[in-house]
Amino acid sequence: MSKVIDRKITLEFDLEELAKDFGYNLEVDEYEDVYHNGYSKKDLSNFDLDLPEKYQDLEKIFPDPVCIALESAERAAWASYIRKQRIEALEECLEKIDLGNAAEYNSCDGVSVSAHAGISSANVNEDENKVSVTIINPEHLINAIVNGMGYVYPDLPALTESSNEEIKARFHNVKDYFEVYGESKPSGYADNRYSPSIDNNYLSEELEFRVGELTLDDVVEAVKDSIAEGNDLNTIMSLATKFTVFKEKEIAEKIVEGVESEASNWKSNLSNFLED
Repeated sequence: MSKVIDRKITLEFDLEELAKDFGYNLEVDEYEDVYHNGYSKKDLSNFDLDLPEKYQDLEKIFPDPVCIALESAERAAWASYIRKQRIEALEECLEKIDLGNAAEYNSCDGVSVSAHAGISSANVNEDENKVSVTIINPEHLINAIVNGMGYVYPDLPALTESSNEEIKARFHNVKDYFEVYGESKPSGYADNRYSPSIDNNYLSEELEFRVGELTLDDVVEAVKDSIAEGNDLNTIMSLATKFTVFKEKEIAEKIVEGVESEASNWKSNLSNFLED
């Protein structure tokens, strides 16, 4: 048998495209792909909350924004974890591809060849969104898998080196290795028993955004609810002004305005009962 050139080459691929070729979707949606029950005010009372220092005690006055921000941060953490698992599965998947010393008849050169072919390493660079793949005898690897699938493609030359562009153009066929050789492909499934850590910077940004959306009416209702639950008025007013742009006076005036309006409504509704 003639022997193909014994070589290794390292090629760089787009991470998203290569993952898609091999069946791993890296576009993880925080809402479509992540299940979450959400949180309630009651849940917060059962947690040992560890909010960023700037937002300590926020839940005592504004529990709803805390619930929403926590859920959002956890969804983001899960989405990141799922993506990471799929990237690791892609690397493992590529590095499992090994034909050993396989033989084939190469129609391009009209010769029988025998050579080791496979992938020796795969390394993802997420910052650059690239995957570096080191391939052993790429022509033989691609030919063997394409022929194994029964596709009628012209073989790549076995005795001369193909260009990197030619190899990259046909590399997507390597995904069929697992079907041709009956190997199991890493699933990339995330372990639901694992709880990924949330990003405190992300949580801080979410809390800042949610609190920034609060209107004066929202703040007044939050103060009233907190006082109704037995919390100290001075403490709650202090927290309300600490976390929002509103001053104690305007919050107090708004509360009094509401109380007076409510009293007026009650007086009107009860007028018949107040007559002598």
